[in-house]
Amino acid sequence: LWEELFQSLSAFGYKKGQGTTRLSWSKEFLAAQTFLRTYAEAAGLHCERDGWGNLLMTVPGAEGLPPVYTGSHLDSVPHGGKYDGALGITVPLAIAKAWQQEGYRPRRPLTIIAFAEEEGARFGRPCLGSQSLTGRLRPQEAESWRTAEGQSLDELLRQAGISGDPFRAHLLPGKCFLELHIEQGRALEDARLPLGIVSAIVGIRHYQFTWEGVTNHAGTTAMKDRHDALVAAAAMIGKVYAYANASSTPQALKE
Repeated sequence: LWEELFQSLSAFGYKKGQGTTRLSWSKEFLAAQTFLRTYAEAAGLHCERDGWGNLLMTVPGAEGLPPVYTGSHLDSVPHGGKYDGALGITVPLAIAKAWQQEGYRPRRPLTIIAFAEEEGARFGRPCLGSQSLTGRLRPQEAESWRTAEGQSLDELLRQAGISGDPFRAHLLPGKCFLELHIEQGRALEDARLPLGIVSAIVGIRHYQFTWEGVTNHAGTTAMKDRHDALVAAAAMIGKVYAYANASSTPQALKE
C-alpha cells in the first residue's frame, strides 16, 4: 500500500537528476494535493482545505476524544529529496487505507495534515503553514512578503484558487502531534539504527557582527601596528567553531 502511494505522490515535481521541486501553491503542488485528496476520500477520510492551503484528512474516531495529529509538509525546496515531507504524509495515509480495508476504526480521530509552505522556499520564512493553521500569523506580517518573482501571498492564493481566511486558526485541541520524517543527518547511519525518536530539535538564530579595522599602507605598516578586521573576524569564527564542536561535551563548555 505505502510504496505505490509514495511513488505516485513523489512523481509530482520530480525530474530525474534534478530532484523534487514542488513549491507551495504551484501547479505541481496543487496536482499533488488533488491526488492526495482523491486517495484519502476513497479511503473514507473526511478532507478539507483551509484558507492557507493546508490539506487536512481525517479518519473519524469511534469516540468523541481529542484527535491525534500527524503529517508533514507537501511543499519542497528547489531540487529537494523526494522523501522529505512526503514520507510523513504517505505513511499514515497508507495506514488509514489499511484500516479501511480491515474495517478498523480507531477510538480517537486521526487527522493527517499536508502542510503548505513549511519549507520557506516562497518567502524565505519557514513553518508558515503550521503557524497559519494554529492562528499564529497576522495579516500585517504578510503585507511585505514577496516571492523571488515579486508575487504576494494574496496573488499566490488567488491563482491557486484557494479561498477563505489564511490567518484563521483551523486546528482543534488534540491529544498529540506525531511526525515521521526522513533523517537528514547521519546519526542513525553511524549508529546502524533504522529508527530514532527525536527528543530535541535544532534551534536556529541569526546574528550580525561588524568588525572595524584601521586602514593603513599595505607595504610599510608593520605587523605589530596592523588592525585588520578580517583577522579579528577569523579569530572569533575559529572560537565559535570550537565551541560548537565541544557542545556535545558539557564539561568542555564550562571550561
